[in-house]
Amino acid sequence: MGWLTPEQVQVATTEARLTKELLGHYLVRHALITPQQLCQGLSLQSGLPSVDFPDLNVPLAAKYAHALMTMERFELVPFSETDQVVCVAAKRALSPRRIPEIEASFAKKVRVHLAPDEQIAAMLGSLGGARPTERRRHRRYQMLMAIWLQLCGARNEPLGPNHGGRILNVSLGGLQAQAPDAMAAQVKALGRSEQKVLVRFSTPPLAVHGICIVRYIIRKENAQSWEDPWFVGLEFKSMEDAERENLRLLHQRAEIGLQRLEVEFGEESADTRQH
Repeated sequence: MGWLTPEQVQVATTEARLTKELLGHYLVRHALITPQQLCQGLSLQSGLPSVDFPDLNVPLAAKYAHALMTMERFELVPFSETDQVVCVAAKRALSPRRIPEIEASFAKKVRVHLAPDEQIAAMLGSLGGARPTERRRHRRYQMLMAIWLQLCGARNEPLGPNHGGRILNVSLGGLQAQAPDAMAAQVKALGRSEQKVLVRFSTPPLAVHGICIVRYIIRKENAQSWEDPWFVGLEFKSMEDAERENLRLLHQRAEIGLQRLEVEFGEESADTRQH
């Protein structure tokens, strides 16, 4: 479509293969094209119409909140309907064998359009935010440190390369981390209902290794080019006793650190603690 030179396409294709990410995601992440241009290119490639949402408030999506799991699984949002057909905006073309499952969720025929990834993610995020939240069993504290993540199978066998990331906060039950595009692509490619990840992180001499379940993976809005663009929520599934004790001590350090900030900075630090 004239947006890139052949040389840029060749370099991007090579780099995307090395990082095991979709070419379109690579081009957007490196600001070589915009999300809207990617959507237009995919529309031309697939023959599906495209749609743009300057206003991310789509009332019809809330009407179908009962189908939110289907919407999140296939990364699509309904935006228009008739008595027999519902039009959905999706990040990419859908496999024909998946269409009957989607139509069953909406109880109507489905007509697929394409929309920019960031718009679909934002609309799904707003719908997900309206769901009731469960009370946490463990207190969560900010903890910024490097982490290694590796997907594993039913017998905890490795399913691919290690991915470097960064822990954002941690509790005795799980943690939130930032992860690269390559890991997000691998998680989505597996397509299983429950995905397990081997995690490894440490603050010498406290090292923690364990198996976690992926609870969610959400793209960060307005991520900078140097940032890992995905938020990953992980729940601890299994861990050796020694590793769990190390986790408890790390959690205790984070708790003490926050208490120290409260003493030093007073009540204003409560806002910081919540964030």
